[in-house]
Amino acid sequence: MSGKSLRSSNPTWYPPPRDLLLPENEIHIWKIPLVQSIHTIETFEGALSQDEHSRSARYHFEKDKQKFIIARGSLRMILGQYLNISPDQIEFIYNDYGKPGLDKGCGDKKISFNLAHSDNWAVCAIVNKHIIGIDIEKIRTLPDVAQIAERFFSDAEFADYQIVLEEHKISAFFNCWTRKEAFIKAIGEGLSHPLDKFIVTLADNVPAKLVEVEDDPDEAANWEMISFNPAPGYIGAVAIRALGLNVLYFSFNIAN
Repeated sequence: MSGKSLRSSNPTWYPPPRDLLLPENEIHIWKIPLVQSIHTIETFEGALSQDEHSRSARYHFEKDKQKFIIARGSLRMILGQYLNISPDQIEFIYNDYGKPGLDKGCGDKKISFNLAHSDNWAVCAIVNKHIIGIDIEKIRTLPDVAQIAERFFSDAEFADYQIVLEEHKISAFFNCWTRKEAFIKAIGEGLSHPLDKFIVTLADNVPAKLVEVEDDPDEAANWEMISFNPAPGYIGAVAIRALGLNVLYFSFNIAN
């Protein structure tokens, strides 16, 4: 299948094949543009559930509402291709922390997925029979970045952050942040899980990795992390409890 790009931080993004399959040894990472025409947004809106319509109506700014509609509509269309069902027939279930999964009524496929968005882009990770999390951030200057790192990073991560050259500190911060977010989203606990209770790599010249999980010395060896650039000025990360899977990168548009 085209789209294969193993562990590349700057992968090539391909249109998906007509017959979209998901073997157990593959991770599919999708990027989704969140700026679309009004006509396209209306098409996405038609795929949403009543609950999603209600959620979109709570947004104060129209642009934020539109981005929610595009992200959720795209997710439904992507999942619909794997499940061979209409996007509006997909039903989600949620754990106690709000992580979505597929209702059993969507079929017997054990598909796991995770969605994240930042500013004008969303990313989605799809895998078969493994738990997975994904995050994306727009790289930007933060005036209090050192204070945020000291507060939320582990002691080991903050020590690594402090020795990074000044011109690389922003990218190191977002490397760390996206990897930590991807991990807590994968385990399904979100920000209820303390960010300083596990350690990830963060330097640009060090591969993405879950180094250590507090109170469980063997757990980190079960995980793989993947760092990637979905678009100029953005950084993404995936955390998956599996090793050595092939990674395929797809670019979604409504014509796929």
